[in-house]
Order: sequence, then C-alpha cells, then structure tokens
Amino acid sequence: MKNIRTLLASVLLVAAASASARADENRLLTVTVPFAFTVANTSLPAGTYTFYAQSPLNLVRLQSADFQNSAYFAVVRAIGSETSDKAKLVFRRIGGQEFLTEVWEGRSAFHRDPPKGSLARELAKAGKSIQETTSVAESASR
Repeated sequence: MKNIRTLLASVLLVAAASASARADENRLLTVTVPFAFTVANTSLPAGTYTFYAQSPLNLVRLQSADFQNSAYFAVVRAIGSETSDKAKLVFRRIGGQEFLTEVWEGRSAFHRDPPKGSLARELAKAGKSIQETTSVAESASR
C-alpha cells in the first residue's frame, strides 16, 4: 500500500511539473520553411513549424504543424543593430545544407540564436562554402 501511495505521489508531481512548464511557454511565430534544414543537431524536412519560447529558460521548442517533427534546443538571446519589422528566420547554407542560425520576432531588436550543431561545425571546418540567407516568416499573429 505504501508503494502505491509513493507511486501515485510521484505521478502527480510529474504531471504538475509538466503543466507548469507548458504554462511558461510563449508562442513566438509560425512559419513555412520551403526547404529541409537543420537546427542544432536535428534535421527537419520542409514544412510549417511553430516556435515556442520556454521562459525563464533560454529554450525554444520547434513543432511541425502535423506533429511529426520537432526540436528542442537552448538559445542565446542577442540584440541586433536594428529592429526587424517582420518575423524572420536566418539560415546559413554550408556545403549545400541549410542551418537555422537566428529566429527574429516581428517588431523587435532581439533574436534567438540556436547553437551551431556538430554537422555545421564539421562542414565549416572542411572549408565548404558558406552563404547566409534570410527567409521572411509568413507568421500568424502572436
């Protein structure tokens, strides 16, 4: 009987913690990315994705519209030299592959930068060509 109470208390504690973590989640933007890309060390296919910020932690959850693909990664918050009027994603193409490097909210000078993954570091170290591109997000209202 004591084991059942302990198990039940543990389950309730985990459920409460999960609900609390979701409550601190803020939707940043929803965007359609027309090409496959990599964020941190996760490769994702082209599709529509919603970005969620987890506060006060510097974490971002990226979820596909069909719930088949997702990524969860730490970010560095940075301030740009100018304010972006529209939400946008900045990608760096290294050796023909796209890597997400910045997530901008609309009307803000702040952006969130995911970590460079091991594949991006390896390709850059191997001397593959690097090209930066910006994709203006077709975002829904926050």
